[in-house]
Amino acid sequence: MTSTEKFIEAREVRLGRLLSNVSEAYKVPPFQRPYAWDKNQWEDLLEDLISLKEGEVHFLGSIVVIPETKHKLGINYFQIVDGQQRLATLLILLAVLRDLAKEIGMNKVSDHINSTLLFASDWETTVPKLQLGELDQETFEYIIKGRIEDVNKDTLLYKCYDFFYSRIRKIFKNNLKDGIKNAL
Repeated sequence: MTSTEKFIEAREVRLGRLLSNVSEAYKVPPFQRPYAWDKNQWEDLLEDLISLKEGEVHFLGSIVVIPETKHKLGINYFQIVDGQQRLATLLILLAVLRDLAKEIGMNKVSDHINSTLLFASDWETTVPKLQLGELDQETFEYIIKGRIEDVNKDTLLYKCYDFFYSRIRKIFKNNLKDGIKNAL
């Protein structure tokens, strides 16, 4: 092997572990397509997640990332080669869980989702855990920051948020607190 050859390392990582490193964030490269998932994919994902029994894990498929630079102090960025749609959808779902938790007074849970799973930070900066392409970034950032009132309601990203928000409230209407706890 020459010094220019590189190996790709594949690892199985749970979503919580992927997102919980507060010094890591992900970027969608400019050549990737805009957010395109719709109600069919959202329904499939939610059904898969809700049907899990205790101790079971849902296989999300691969999320392929490439580091932008060698690991350094501060926020380390990774380019997403595959998995942007899934990761964006899951972060929106986490934003919904955060917002619902806050609504019912689960402030510690809401704060934990925000500070650990939705944002990356260092001693100076806090950024959303994921940066989408130019067409989607503003709407996505509003959702992740909890600024739903500023979101363009015609976008797929908002429709995704609204779908999960409505469905989770409906499914767990009598026990939203336990539904949120079990989801995390």
